[in-house]
Amino acid sequence: MIKRAIRFILIFAIFYYGTYTLLFILSYKNTPLIKMVQEKIVLDKDVFGKSYNDFFACESYDYLFLGSSHCYRSFDPAIFAQYGLSSYNLGSSSQSPLNSYCILKKVIKRTKNVIMEVYPVSSGLSGTESFLSINASTKDISLVADMAFEINDLRCYNMLSIKPIIDNYNRKRIFNYSQSKNGYIVTIDTAKFEKKYVVTLNKENVKKQLEYICKIIELCRDANIALTFIYAPIPRKHIITNEKIFIDELKEIAEKENISFTDMSRKSNCDSKTDYYDDNHLNESGVYKFNHQLIGIIKKGN
Repeated sequence: MIKRAIRFILIFAIFYYGTYTLLFILSYKNTPLIKMVQEKIVLDKDVFGKSYNDFFACESYDYLFLGSSHCYRSFDPAIFAQYGLSSYNLGSSSQSPLNSYCILKKVIKRTKNVIMEVYPVSSGLSGTESFLSINASTKDISLVADMAFEINDLRCYNMLSIKPIIDNYNRKRIFNYSQSKNGYIVTIDTAKFEKKYVVTLNKENVKKQLEYICKIIELCRDANIALTFIYAPIPRKHIITNEKIFIDELKEIAEKENISFTDMSRKSNCDSKTDYYDDNHLNESGVYKFNHQLIGIIKKGN
């Protein structure tokens, strides 16, 4: 029975991964067949792959930024450098607190302070969205494996198992990261209008992500690293259903654990029409205003 089981597993593995390999190799109209079979599969590398790899070039930083696209499009290390502060941005697309926790475990010894951007929508996600992007972007198998186990989703385990095939597919592809420096992405476009943007948070996901925020607090405390929560600016017409539930819970956790939480979502000096490049992300002029305002708050609070 054992021999039969082993034989079955080997035959299944050969067929399964052989089929996946063919779906990556074969294409139709310059599109790999895998995209037709699994429409939502993520193959393109996120900027996180480059920023995570380059992060280890320095031994330590004064500040490390974590969070979703609202992080890597809102905190510019070059502006912090003007104040004599070295910093690095390890934000990634749809990065939830669960994803941030896994990343922080790998890099916490290389920073003195952690600033976590707490965009509520990211905490309404399961973490799978960010995992799929990170899995295609970085070669750190220990990071993506840890993340997959934390999420505990069959889709993540499947993508982890075919990671070598994805990495081989991306090996010869060219990705342009010219607008990225120290993890921050420069965006000069302007939306020129204020668009109403409505999102509803998943309450169950929020509950789970708040638990990971508590784990991040514990991780920073054990490493004697200062932690700060920042809710970066968003347009005033940006509506997030159930946002108050998340913010109130986070405030309660922050007060209990003596963690600084600064909500600048609709309290910054950014203009909703000229300082955003789309319906919820800052452009370069907005980042300039926000970062100088934030550094003033940091300096004032020592």
